[in-house]
Amino acid sequence: MPFFFEGAPGGPQKLDKSSPSPAYVNEFISSQDGLRLIKAFMRIENADLRRRIVNLVQEIAGSDGGKKGRK
Repeated sequence: MPFFFEGAPGGPQKLDKSSPSPAYVNEFISSQDGLRLIKAFMRIENADLRRRIVNLVQEIAGSDGGKKGRK
């Protein structure tokens, strides 16, 4: 989820190899779940809470690229 803010004014700037590819991002935001998640996430005004949500999702996804958390 950190890529929601990459490149945005005041957001993290991440231009290395760990950045998601544009195709991956487009696929995610084109999905119904991706769009719902982004809209809901953007409504959260508390920046600390947003960071905690990102950490939670990363923990659920695991360090294996998210394969562990997928069905």
